[in-house]
Amino acid sequence: ASLQEALGFDEYGRTPQYGFRDLIGEQGFVVSHEAFPRKVLTEMQEQLLKVNPDAIWMQTSWRYQSWLAEYYKEGSLMFVDLSADNRPKWNTNNEFGGTQWLWSMLFNFGGNTGMGGGMDRIAENVIGDFQKSSYMKGVSISPEGGDTNPALYALMAEMTWRSTPPDVEQWLKDYAKRRYGAENYAAAQEEIDSAWKMLHETVYSDFVSGDGPSQTLINASPKLSGAIARVYGSNAKVYASEDIYPIWETMLQAAEKMPELNAQFRYDLVDITRQALGDLSGDLYSRIKPNYDAANKEKTLRYADLMVTLCADMDSILATTPEFLLGTRLEGAKNRGVTDTDMLYYEKLERSFLTYWIIDNPNSGGLSDYCNRHLSGLMTDYYGMRWQVFRDHLETALDGGLTASQFNSTEQPKVNAEIQEKVVSWTADRTPYPTEATGDPAAVSAALLTKYQPLITEIYGASDSKKDLPLDGITATAGNEQATT
Repeated sequence: ASLQEALGFDEYGRTPQYGFRDLIGEQGFVVSHEAFPRKVLTEMQEQLLKVNPDAIWMQTSWRYQSWLAEYYKEGSLMFVDLSADNRPKWNTNNEFGGTQWLWSMLFNFGGNTGMGGGMDRIAENVIGDFQKSSYMKGVSISPEGGDTNPALYALMAEMTWRSTPPDVEQWLKDYAKRRYGAENYAAAQEEIDSAWKMLHETVYSDFVSGDGPSQTLINASPKLSGAIARVYGSNAKVYASEDIYPIWETMLQAAEKMPELNAQFRYDLVDITRQALGDLSGDLYSRIKPNYDAANKEKTLRYADLMVTLCADMDSILATTPEFLLGTRLEGAKNRGVTDTDMLYYEKLERSFLTYWIIDNPNSGGLSDYCNRHLSGLMTDYYGMRWQVFRDHLETALDGGLTASQFNSTEQPKVNAEIQEKVVSWTADRTPYPTEATGDPAAVSAALLTKYQPLITEIYGASDSKKDLPLDGITATAGNEQATT
């Protein structure tokens, strides 16, 4: 490619003001000798400024080195403080040595599906840091996956226009009214405001430490203890699992009052339902090993079976909304290709990306499940498959009287091998998945709450009576669209 093409010029030759080709990234320079960055950066800048004397080169902060700015003309470099939302760098290095920079929210690593994020931190810190800074020039949103948590991204996108922090509770009321429509909001204002207030105080109260969002155990590769959905991730949440169930109930109450559920409300209802079930998986998983250690076969297999069932039930609610369909992702991947060979490659690449990361290399290990997602189709055929394999080996081990240590040394390798064989086969498979949503989100969500209410009560105890939902009163026919089904 020509320099102009590499810098993003369009067919009319219009000059971009900003160029972005991160020459350092996560690994640092490929050659450590100082002459290499000096030569590369100097020549790169010279060529860029020949094309546009006012151009500014964007550089991420991942591997910031104090000498970087030395090789740029003053004013022609701007740093993106990628994770200023959670792990800022600008305030530990004199604002990148006195270089202009952007306050960036990264938040989502791997495109994971979890809800979360610190709304108050965004509202306060973007403005507060700008007032304390001498070189901050704006904001940036730089997620590895931006198709989750629309309220969080909406708030962050708005911060570039604000000079004072918003009242987040009032902002959420206004956001919900815009999102669901004035008529729906008026019909169920009490329930909608209550649900979003609870979300603000729990799910959106802060960012998790480390790489967010928080993970759900249902996505983890099964083992007796210490399972985690992905490397660098965390099972920790900033709220208690039981906090989300009153929110789920309240959203269903809102659905009952709305004249017609629009796509945005349906998405949020599905998102909260899937998060509630995903959070439940952590507390089911934590009960497997103590019962295994006690040689209680009935209870061990009960909780293992529930993990399999959760996968199927999560699949059913995800199938009701187009944004959560595996088939949509696979079709999008295939559409990047031109020939049939291209399309086969890109579909296999996407299937590998969602599972063991590196195409044709299931033994790469390090980043397996880095891009774990809650998608209809993936929940049953990948995550459900893994928990079923684990469950079956638990039964074999219990029948054989194996201790946990013996299970780890003899059965766990068999679990891993069987799962790998099945997932390699799945990544090479070309069976199509649905690309159109099926089912009524409110009806499916209400049915799942009815199904899981006894288990929720068993694990967490009875909820606040003021938030209890009369399950026998839910008709799941809220809205004109639902009422005609």
